[in-house]
Amino acid sequence: MNFFLHRKKQIAGGFTILETLIAIAILMTVITAPLVAANKGLSIALNARDQLTASLLAQDAAEYVKNLKSVNIATSAPGGWLEGVSGCTVANLCLLDSTRPLGSGITQCNSALVDSCPVWLDATGYRQPAPANSSRSAFNRGFYLLEQGGPDQRKIYVIISWVSGGTRYESTLSAGISNINW
Repeated sequence: MNFFLHRKKQIAGGFTILETLIAIAILMTVITAPLVAANKGLSIALNARDQLTASLLAQDAAEYVKNLKSVNIATSAPGGWLEGVSGCTVANLCLLDSTRPLGSGITQCNSALVDSCPVWLDATGYRQPAPANSSRSAFNRGFYLLEQGGPDQRKIYVIISWVSGGTRYESTLSAGISNINW
């Protein structure tokens, strides 16, 4: 009779498989949410860095051409105030290496497509055309001049393109220049 008087002992503690799976799902959500946010923040920061670099490369080219114009006027260059840049047209973009001496840093890209005018990176910075021991950067840069308002006035257009995060971007900076030594 004692057999019926004994109660079954219940096994203490432990989670069911369903409770364990729910806990794992909650834990994974808590861990991955900040990682996704950090990844998105990093991607935004890298894109902003590339946009800033593109802007600086465009400004670099415009300032180089403006400075060259002033030097050409001051030295009465044989080719006039446009010496060195007169062949830079919409159909034939020019490359620019602002680390080279003024006037010798401009070469023809021989294309109307900015993607045919790559910017290279070496120990001294961004360069065009490719110097030795350099690697191609994500950027392309070309510029041209258009007559605007008469033979003594031009507008410089600097076109920059780059790829960031698998997306291609393109931006154009324009500035007016004239045959007046500021």
